[in-house]
Amino acid sequence: MGGQVLDYETKVIFRQGHEEGIEDGKVIARFEDGMSIDAIAEKSKVSVEEVKSVLKKEGLI
Repeated sequence: MGGQVLDYETKVIFRQGHEEGIEDGKVIARFEDGMSIDAIAEKSKVSVEEVKSVLKKEGLI
């Protein structure tokens, strides 16, 4: 076909969700490894509130 690759909204949303899922997984793994919430936030470059939100969603705090 040789045409232009289209970036549909659903593809963008899927990629964003996938990336967020990976980041959530990193937050959870770091917490389970004993890292403090503050350290996780700094390492992950997100706010403490975001870290807490992920951990609450997973029932870890």
